[in-house]
Amino acid sequence: MHTPAEAIERTEAFIAAHPQGVISIVGPTGSGKTALSIAVGQALRSAAVISIDSRQIYQQLDVGTGKILPEEQRGLPHYGLSLLPVTKRWNAYTAQQYVLERISALQQAGTTPVLCGGTMLWSDAVTEGYVFAERGEKSLERQVPPFPVRKLITWWPREQLYERINERCQQMWAGGMLSECAWLMTQPVVDKAVITSIGYAEGMAYLRGLSTEHEARERFQQRSRHYAKRQLTWWRGRSDLEWVDMRGFSAKEKV
Repeated sequence: MHTPAEAIERTEAFIAAHPQGVISIVGPTGSGKTALSIAVGQALRSAAVISIDSRQIYQQLDVGTGKILPEEQRGLPHYGLSLLPVTKRWNAYTAQQYVLERISALQQAGTTPVLCGGTMLWSDAVTEGYVFAERGEKSLERQVPPFPVRKLITWWPREQLYERINERCQQMWAGGMLSECAWLMTQPVVDKAVITSIGYAEGMAYLRGLSTEHEARERFQQRSRHYAKRQLTWWRGRSDLEWVDMRGFSAKEKV
């Protein structure tokens, strides 16, 4: 376990030794991945952030997906955001190919790619070299990624993480997510991956009168906590991850 400052220092040393290296930041929802990606990117000579998030790819859905705002990007180029209309979807193979293409382009420009996101399969598809069949189905075969990669994972004690998640959900609910839900309800076609998403499903149920606001908010928080638990289970026991204790980061940082 390292502090963010220690993790950043070790990351700088890694890129100095491996100029074509890639940094991957994963972790449960609400744990500070975005804040750490900005800190890491700013510490490197030239860096850009590639989001690996299956919901942040959607246009018009900013608040409920926790999408970083332009003014919060601190001058770092960001990719993987607002790529698709809500009528479309990507699978892990599509995401993998997009990210690999961005990595290659950034490396050719002398820029370090910083991958950031909590979509487990998508992240591992890139950094673990998953091989996919013609229809996008994952096979058991893997290939060594064409770049060295350093993997960081954000950590909080469970009770503090759940408190952060509950607060984050409240902020999203009050900060414009319901307006995004109302907009979704006006669209003639919306992909199932969107309408069943955590937060949006609960918001639309409330707006349709299928639940009270209190019930919808509590369900949103509960599903978010359960998702964090699934994420941690996915990464538990991995020897290739460097755990970063995020308790030293400001609570005002974008999470």
